[in-house]
Amino acid sequence: MNDYAGLLSPAERERLEALLTERERAAGPQMAIAVFRSLDGESVDDVANRLFQKWRLGAKALDNGVLLVLFVQDRKVRIEVGYGLEAVLTDAAAAKG
Repeated sequence: MNDYAGLLSPAERERLEALLTERERAAGPQMAIAVFRSLDGESVDDVANRLFQKWRLGAKALDNGVLLVLFVQDRKVRIEVGYGLEAVLTDAAAAKG
Protein backbone atom coordinates (compact mmCIF):
# COMPACT_ATOMS: atom_id res chain seq x y z
CA MET A 1 0.00 0.00 0.00
CA ASN A 2 1.62 3.23 -1.16
CA ASP A 3 0.63 6.70 -0.05
CA TYR A 4 -0.40 9.12 -2.73
CA ALA A 5 1.96 12.00 -2.03
CA GLY A 6 1.44 13.52 -5.48
CA LEU A 7 -2.28 14.09 -5.02
CA LEU A 8 -1.96 17.42 -3.21
CA SER A 9 0.48 20.23 -3.81
CA PRO A 10 2.51 21.36 -0.78
CA ALA A 11 0.35 24.50 -0.55
CA GLU A 12 -2.89 22.47 -0.66
CA ARG A 13 -1.56 20.11 2.00
CA GLU A 14 -0.58 23.01 4.27
CA ARG A 15 -3.99 24.62 3.79
CA LEU A 16 -5.77 21.35 4.64
CA GLU A 17 -3.61 20.79 7.73
CA ALA A 18 -4.29 24.36 8.90
CA LEU A 19 -8.04 23.84 8.43
CA LEU A 20 -7.98 20.57 10.40
CA THR A 21 -5.96 22.19 13.20
CA GLU A 22 -8.36 25.14 13.37
CA ARG A 23 -11.38 22.82 13.47
CA GLU A 24 -9.77 20.86 16.30
CA ARG A 25 -9.21 24.07 18.30
CA ALA A 26 -12.76 25.27 17.69
CA ALA A 27 -14.72 22.03 18.07
CA GLY A 28 -12.45 19.68 20.03
CA PRO A 29 -12.34 16.45 18.00
CA GLN A 30 -9.09 15.66 16.21
CA MET A 31 -9.41 14.74 12.54
CA ALA A 32 -6.85 13.29 10.16
CA ILE A 33 -6.96 12.46 6.47
CA ALA A 34 -4.90 9.71 4.82
CA VAL A 35 -4.73 9.29 1.06
CA PHE A 36 -3.34 6.18 -0.66
CA ARG A 37 -3.05 5.04 -4.26
CA SER A 38 -4.65 1.65 -3.62
CA LEU A 39 -5.46 -0.97 -1.04
CA ASP A 40 -3.05 -3.47 -2.62
CA GLY A 41 -5.45 -6.27 -1.71
CA GLU A 42 -5.99 -5.20 1.90
CA SER A 43 -9.36 -4.57 3.52
CA VAL A 44 -10.40 -0.91 3.72
CA ASP A 45 -11.76 -1.52 7.23
CA ASP A 46 -8.53 -3.14 8.42
CA VAL A 47 -6.32 -0.36 7.05
CA ALA A 48 -8.50 2.41 8.52
CA ASN A 49 -8.69 0.74 11.92
CA ARG A 50 -4.94 0.08 12.00
CA LEU A 51 -4.15 3.71 11.14
CA PHE A 52 -6.65 5.04 13.67
CA GLN A 53 -5.05 2.96 16.43
CA LYS A 54 -1.50 3.78 15.33
CA TRP A 55 -2.09 7.53 15.16
CA ARG A 56 -4.07 7.60 18.44
CA LEU A 57 -6.45 10.26 17.19
CA GLY A 58 -8.46 12.32 19.64
CA ALA A 59 -8.09 13.07 23.31
CA LYS A 60 -7.38 9.86 25.24
CA ALA A 61 -10.06 10.49 27.88
CA LEU A 62 -12.68 11.47 25.28
CA ASP A 63 -11.76 9.10 22.41
CA ASN A 64 -12.96 11.81 20.03
CA GLY A 65 -10.86 11.28 16.92
CA VAL A 66 -11.99 10.97 13.30
CA LEU A 67 -10.00 9.50 10.44
CA LEU A 68 -10.90 9.82 6.77
CA VAL A 69 -9.04 7.32 4.57
CA LEU A 70 -9.14 7.53 0.77
CA PHE A 71 -7.96 4.92 -1.73
CA VAL A 72 -7.89 6.67 -5.09
CA GLN A 73 -7.49 3.81 -7.57
CA ASP A 74 -9.90 1.56 -5.69
CA ARG A 75 -12.43 4.39 -5.29
CA LYS A 76 -12.88 3.47 -1.64
CA VAL A 77 -13.41 5.73 1.35
CA ARG A 78 -13.62 4.88 5.03
CA ILE A 79 -14.38 7.06 8.04
CA GLU A 80 -13.13 5.69 11.36
CA VAL A 81 -14.73 7.31 14.43
CA GLY A 82 -13.63 7.16 18.06
CA TYR A 83 -16.18 5.85 20.58
CA GLY A 84 -16.55 9.32 22.09
CA LEU A 85 -18.02 10.65 18.84
CA GLU A 86 -20.23 7.74 17.85
CA ALA A 87 -23.36 9.51 19.15
CA VAL A 88 -22.54 12.53 16.95
CA LEU A 89 -21.09 10.76 13.88
CA THR A 90 -22.89 7.44 13.71
CA ASP A 91 -21.83 4.49 11.55
CA ALA A 92 -24.85 5.17 9.35
CA ALA A 93 -23.87 8.81 8.82
CA ALA A 94 -20.20 7.91 8.23
CA ALA A 95 -21.21 5.32 5.61
CA LYS A 96 -23.06 7.86 3.46
CA GLY A 97 -21.08 9.04 0.50
